[in-house]
Amino acid sequence: DRAAWARAYMYRLRARGSPTNWLPNGRCSVSGSVSSSTAGAEEGPLPVGWWRWRQDGRRPGVLRADPQMGRDEPGALFAAGVEEGCFGASVAVVPGTPLVVEAFAYGGPAFVWIGWKRAGVWNWSLPMPKLWFHLADRGGWRRACDLIEVPEGADELVVMLCARQRE
Repeated sequence: DRAAWARAYMYRLRARGSPTNWLPNGRCSVSGSVSSSTAGAEEGPLPVGWWRWRQDGRRPGVLRADPQMGRDEPGALFAAGVEEGCFGASVAVVPGTPLVVEAFAYGGPAFVWIGWKRAGVWNWSLPMPKLWFHLADRGGWRRACDLIEVPEGADELVVMLCARQRE
């Protein structure tokens, strides 16, 4: 199964050092520069390269950066009371390239949704896989990890860290 292969691959990479994170500011560090996005400005700035989105008409909750929280070093994204929303970041990709997508979550309901763009425009005709977080480790962190292949018609991978929380 692809997900088991991806988890084993990441384990081997970590045993040899730190795997490459292709997302800009994939560790969500908020030191130094921050995103210029004004959406949700009352919640504070987001790490460079990240944006936030909420479904209109749903309970907005809070989507913000947390400079103290983090799995192995400070820097995380925080969602509370968000009925339907996400954080997102993008990276340029080449069709046919295999990629391991891995993310960690702490706490409430969350999943990773993969989207695709071509020339900066969403390509809704392409498959948009969802990655689910599994059982928590001893520190309380849950992991989502899978192997995906960049489809023809995409030149940008969009990683969305999604929250769908009930009251």
